[in-house]
Amino acid sequence: MLIIGGFSLLFALPFGSLLYTIVTYNLKEIFSFILKGNFRVFGGLVFYGALIGGIIGGILGIRVAKLDLRTSEKIIIPYIPIGHAVGRIGCLLAGCCYGMEYTGPFAVYYQNSLAGALPQQGYFPIQILESLLNICICLILLKVKKKTTQNFELLSVYFILYGLVRFFLEFLRGDVGRGIYYNISTSQWISLALFALGGSYIIYLKARKKTETESCNLT
Repeated sequence: MLIIGGFSLLFALPFGSLLYTIVTYNLKEIFSFILKGNFRVFGGLVFYGALIGGIIGGILGIRVAKLDLRTSEKIIIPYIPIGHAVGRIGCLLAGCCYGMEYTGPFAVYYQNSLAGALPQQGYFPIQILESLLNICICLILLKVKKKTTQNFELLSVYFILYGLVRFFLEFLRGDVGRGIYYNISTSQWISLALFALGGSYIIYLKARKKTETESCNLT
């Protein structure tokens, strides 16, 4: 597992930083920073970038360690949401990835936000809500994993669940620099893509299983 974790981290950090750079700055700004030797352009992380990079690195780590992919998937995937839930608490403490302006119950006030939240303004506790939903996703995955039999099946279920959750949570976000395209944020586009990818794969597996069952009945 150390090999898998090492490969995942090796890919997660640069991918997360790359996506942060893409959604935060335009190409002109990126080149300007690089030419001036100011590499703060790469100073942040975006979860989806880190997730994609971590999955690529994890698969490579599994291959290098010569472990069974399906078994490794069942061990690792259900706990990605737990790590994410802890990370969002870190966001809450740092005052980043904050919610929309809000003064109702459980409103959060940031005195030293690292992302520009105003200390006198209340914000929706989006990080806490996402942490709780990630815990729920973990519990669902732990239950579902007993029924999965194919490679990437459990990963597809995670894509469906988190993609759906994240798409709607984005409407409650209030931090700037989200990369809005056609009134939908970068993370929402990625959420839709992962939801479609996971859903398509599950449908494919069910169709294949049905075909195999019918073939067995004919013989």
